[in-house]
Amino acid sequence: GYTTSPLVHGGSLIVEVGDDEAALMGFDVQGGKRLWASECRDPAGHAGAAAPITVEGVPCVAAMTYEGLLVARLDAGHEGRTVARYPWSTDFANNIASPIVQGNSVLITSSYNRHAICRFDVTLEGAKKVWEQPLASKVCSPVVYDGRVYWAWQQLHCLDFATGRELWSGGSFGDAGSLIAT
Repeated sequence: GYTTSPLVHGGSLIVEVGDDEAALMGFDVQGGKRLWASECRDPAGHAGAAAPITVEGVPCVAAMTYEGLLVARLDAGHEGRTVARYPWSTDFANNIASPIVQGNSVLITSSYNRHAICRFDVTLEGAKKVWEQPLASKVCSPVVYDGRVYWAWQQLHCLDFATGRELWSGGSFGDAGSLIAT
């Protein structure tokens, strides 16, 4: 078993299926017919929702598979083609927090044996690590707001989005938490 949330993008429902045929598949939102399958065939993990991202004007999707970060194209004729991969395995396949997109950047974070948060800049040529910090969220998907990255796990955390430098942390929270920004 694994957990994930589907993403509606245009006329497609995008699901991390982790099937032998593909890690991601797109289905018609009206009738359920399979429209495409990703060329990546990673197994599914315990992951949050996939996130839409535009890379050099091309619509794409960022997802966490069992093996790590996957960015795949969504444009007609190229659906499911891999743009970027970055290995990010964790104990028990627990990449629970959703990848967070800000412009052409993707943030990923996991606790367990990884205990890190990492920012990548994505181009059609792949993903380049910008920074990585030994701080993590266990289940809370980070929120980027006004140049800062926030999440709640045991404490409320705040990083500078550009550099990854921790600006502050504090408070006392439980194991699972959620943040919403408006």
